[in-house]
Amino acid sequence: MSIALPLFPQAYHPAYPSGTPEFAPGSLADLSLFTCTVPGSTSVVVRANGNAYPVNIVSSDRASCPRVIRVVLPNDLPLGSAEIEAVFSQVVIGPTPIRIVSTRFGFLPRKPDSLSRPARGGTSMALAGTGIGNAGPADIRASFGGQPILIDSLVRGIEPGIDELRFRLPATLVNAGCYVPVEMVVRGVAVNTSSVAASQTGEPCRHPLGLGREQLAVLDAGRSIPIGVIGSSSSFQAANASAVEAATGPQFAQPRYQCTMGSGISVQRAQSPFAYLDAGRLHLISAAGEQLNPPFPSLSPGSWSFQFTGGIDIPPFSGKFNVARPAQLIDAESEFVYGPDEEIRVRWDPTGYDPLDEITITLNRANSALRCVAPVRDGARTLPIGALLLDMPSSSPWSAGLILSVAPRPGANPTFPFRLVNGVESAAMLRFPVSSTYTIRLREAVP
Repeated sequence: MSIALPLFPQAYHPAYPSGTPEFAPGSLADLSLFTCTVPGSTSVVVRANGNAYPVNIVSSDRASCPRVIRVVLPNDLPLGSAEIEAVFSQVVIGPTPIRIVSTRFGFLPRKPDSLSRPARGGTSMALAGTGIGNAGPADIRASFGGQPILIDSLVRGIEPGIDELRFRLPATLVNAGCYVPVEMVVRGVAVNTSSVAASQTGEPCRHPLGLGREQLAVLDAGRSIPIGVIGSSSSFQAANASAVEAATGPQFAQPRYQCTMGSGISVQRAQSPFAYLDAGRLHLISAAGEQLNPPFPSLSPGSWSFQFTGGIDIPPFSGKFNVARPAQLIDAESEFVYGPDEEIRVRWDPTGYDPLDEITITLNRANSALRCVAPVRDGARTLPIGALLLDMPSSSPWSAGLILSVAPRPGANPTFPFRLVNGVESAAMLRFPVSSTYTIRLREAVP
């Protein structure tokens, strides 16, 4: 029996040049199913060129919702278009179109480096990834903190679906720190960025929050330190009406809550305690020197300063932040047409943004939401809307809410120190997303 449940193949690389999920033979893939309880045994198969290729299942997280299966694709898959499907007893999930390419490498998540004892300049390193396919060291351009590096060797198959790249850090580190980016391009396609903690002589690394040796040791031990977070946002409607949601005083999360996402369908907040601290009233100052008091009007793009007057818990302090230009949707008045691939292409004006800015695209319909993230300078993102179509009426067109939210990517937010009245020092970060809201119409293509 085949049922209309979508299958989301997720790779470890950031880009699909063809617009369809791409994998190299022999690579790992996480299959996210839009279902929580499916009985029976599991099998996965790839169909290509009229043949069926059984897929090896590495793990199946039965506790997750939606369900996630990690697989290793066969080494003998032919290049080109294919379909992947999962089978639970007599229930078929999918099939979903994928594309098999010669190489599509991506770094795997890794255990955090020691921040108090980081790697020295000239140290040999090894990073694991998947999807190298038939590429070799000569096909890879790599850099460490912007400095070119050479891949010394490639070790294939250290575990099923996992390969290891070995290289040496530059002898003299131009950009040392706790999270120095390792960037690679394999046959012209960028790889997701990994990071390494490094310092020139092995002393504790320079943390972007200005943390000291003792605080770095706390993080190395797997514990957390309190970080203040000030939240504010602007919301711009398509009809040029604007509104601002802003707190009259700072709200500090201790620690900051995290958001998790299941296949881009639902967002859940982890259960973390909040400690609300009084820092007095908030004032905003424009680049021209104009002071604004709450409630705030919509903020114009550009540089802003903030000042807190001080309260019971936190003395007066101040800082600076930037407000991005709200994203402008292209083709906002047109219908978005989707075909058998159940995808739509969302485009926006990418000019004038910082390289570290990201855009979050949220498509809402009834009780379902699809959320995708992309560099705002990309100017476009393909949205797989299959999950949203499950609850749609058979007739089309139909409408949905679309939100484009721009903010610096995590880790790129401005940070500043502050001190509690009891003398405890900490750091805070300011995140100011700017959102544009639209109502769009979607229509199924006529065969």
